[in-house]
Amino acid sequence: MNMLSKPEYGWALFQLDGINAYDLSYLDDIASDWIDRSISGLENLCPFCVKGYLEPGRMVCTVSFCNCYIIVENDDCGYTDKADIVIDTAHMTMLDFCKKLYEDISSDVGGWAGFSSSSDEDISGKIKLLEEKLRHLKDLISEREEFFDDAHRFF
Repeated sequence: MNMLSKPEYGWALFQLDGINAYDLSYLDDIASDWIDRSISGLENLCPFCVKGYLEPGRMVCTVSFCNCYIIVENDDCGYTDKADIVIDTAHMTMLDFCKKLYEDISSDVGGWAGFSSSSDEDISGKIKLLEEKLRHLKDLISEREEFFDDAHRFF
């Protein structure tokens, strides 16, 4: 199962095992932003957040060491009743999240480069930048693998 579907018509589906699927809008540069946050999380061995607009609403996923926590809330910044907030948890390690992100973005770099781009942007430049970020993410995944096995938990 993919964590992120291939982008199509300005939308991509985000789903982790056992939780609802969320349609993410082109308003966020999912590929670039999520890779940057994943790189930072692995470099620092620190939980990180990724986000996406649902139109309406927004989704925030906190990627922790052993689990991912999903929060879906309304767009307005006023008080939100707890009953209107969706909170979900998926058992997925930070390393596994990063691996799935790498696989899903790598499978359609061109599509992801154009996902949140305007028609006058240099897509070939965005593809090159995404490929560089993906190489760095892949290297970090290999370097950090040992921290996520049962014998070497770092927390």
